[in-house]
Amino acid sequence: MQSSTTNIDSSLFFGNFISANSETTTEGGAFYIIQSSCTLTDCHFEGNYATSTQINSISRGGAISSKNSDFYFFECEFINNSIQSQSQYGGSILLNESNSTFTSCMFSNNSALSSGGAVYLNEGFITFESCNFINNKATQGGDIFNKFDSDEFNMSINGCHFEK
Repeated sequence: MQSSTTNIDSSLFFGNFISANSETTTEGGAFYIIQSSCTLTDCHFEGNYATSTQINSISRGGAISSKNSDFYFFECEFINNSIQSQSQYGGSILLNESNSTFTSCMFSNNSALSSGGAVYLNEGFITFESCNFINNKATQGGDIFNKFDSDEFNMSINGCHFEK
């Protein structure tokens, strides 16, 4: 299996969206990555969203959605990203079977109606170091929702600030 490596530096992702009007899954308002490694440094994600008009559809990752990938985020900001449909996960980011490290990142005013106002993790490993979570909203896991079907340890949070 081949994979790609992507580096993104000092970039703005503003007002991007993905929308569907059928019973399908919408993934990643700004981008969707599969089987890749991605390093993002000093990036700003604001006002991105994923939506669908169908009741039986699923929307995931207002700004970013991934599957089987590795992410490294350094000094990135995620502001006012959302999922705007009934069955939705990860207001800013959905990580599906992916591993991620967030260092000195900020998540503010992100939302999902279902789970993971800022970040939704489904199977994988995640680390947050010196991150700020401010006023993110969801029915379950206002800031972070961690779905992991194993007894193994899969999340580390060090020196982070959580505020409503």
